[in-house]
Amino acid sequence: MKKINIILFALALAITISAQVKTSPIWATYEAGDELLLPNYEFEGVATLSITDNPSTTGINKSAKCFLVADTEGHQWWNKLKLKPQTDFVIKQFTAKHVYLHFKCFRTRVGEASEIQIFNAQNTLIFQKQFNSTKAGVWEDIVFDLTGKIENQEIGLIWILPELNFNNNVTATSYYFDDIKLVESSYPDGVNLLSVNKIVNFDNETLTQQNISEIKVQSAEASYSIVNNPKITAVNPSSKVLRYSKPANTTWWHALQLYVNGLIKVEYPNTYLHFMLYNPSGAPVAALVDDHTGKQISNKYYIYDTQEWEDFVVDLSDITTIKDINFRFDVSTEDNWANPAGFYYVDDILLNADFAPRSTISGIKDLKIKLLSVINENEKIYVKGAEMTSITIFSVNGSKLVEKSGLFNEASFNLQKGTFIVKAKFSDGTSEVQLVVR
Repeated sequence: MKKINIILFALALAITISAQVKTSPIWATYEAGDELLLPNYEFEGVATLSITDNPSTTGINKSAKCFLVADTEGHQWWNKLKLKPQTDFVIKQFTAKHVYLHFKCFRTRVGEASEIQIFNAQNTLIFQKQFNSTKAGVWEDIVFDLTGKIENQEIGLIWILPELNFNNNVTATSYYFDDIKLVESSYPDGVNLLSVNKIVNFDNETLTQQNISEIKVQSAEASYSIVNNPKITAVNPSSKVLRYSKPANTTWWHALQLYVNGLIKVEYPNTYLHFMLYNPSGAPVAALVDDHTGKQISNKYYIYDTQEWEDFVVDLSDITTIKDINFRFDVSTEDNWANPAGFYYVDDILLNADFAPRSTISGIKDLKIKLLSVINENEKIYVKGAEMTSITIFSVNGSKLVEKSGLFNEASFNLQKGTFIVKAKFSDGTSEVQLVVR
């Protein structure tokens, strides 16, 4: 009887194991002794697959081991890495909030974009998105928002196309992957989160270096440079601006790319991205803004005045961060492979709560939204300005009535009707004084 009971227990245990549902956020870390839930690897193409030493432990990935796909010269664009869970495991969400798929990626050469495709247990494609590393030789945490894609179903298969090399002419490249997981946080590991309104003005080199890590062009024939403003007017009197030089053989989808030094938070009410553009050719321009989860906002703009700077506005209310800002110049002939050459100028990129285009800027100082408003019906003085460090309100005889300090963009004060002097100080050391009568 004892022997029979042992056999029955073993059978029950086997059945339990074969039906395990794995909901741990960590799927694969490749460290020795770790339980790998995605051990079934296959590569469609010619490449070397292995679990290998981490090529760089100085950044966000301190792991000793990672997964390597060493691809060949001139590989096909459709070559893909296929990852399947263990036979005895089902991969589902840990909780309803676990909708953000993360994995760390390291490339020896940035090259062209990659792509991820996710299938459910019935082999139906439920998610597809392109992604790319921003730098070679650096670990980056890639994040995808799977909200509405994985609820109440299993993940049966993941494809990663390391490089969409449509011309089949790339050099041999090593692609490393690590820490595949499904978690609650949408922010990449080790991210530098920036809460800023002013993003770029090329008169302010410190500001640009603080917020922008790199400026790139997608075409080897194209170039960019910081130049003297070719059209100094009341709209944009800045001394320096960014110029994109587009040759005739550059296709319409090649972009000027500005990569953020981390991520810029997009929070209500500051959800409108403004940029000044001077376009003597009059050809339409597309602005594309990517967040860190693969979402993209894209708008096409038509030039009204080829002899003046114009402010264009992108509504970013559908995303939560800015990872990069891209400009495609002359998209009037999207069906044609090549467009005319030309110069295009960009300046003064900022994020604020105003959906209306700006009619003018006046250098760095005017990037501050210096607006003092009085709300009489609520017996309040409402002060609004970008990056204020203090507000002091005095009576007309010079007595200090109230003061607030810190770093903020708006504040309100309960005051009786009268005449007041409002002094606001800003983070760059400037200040503004206004007389307010209630």
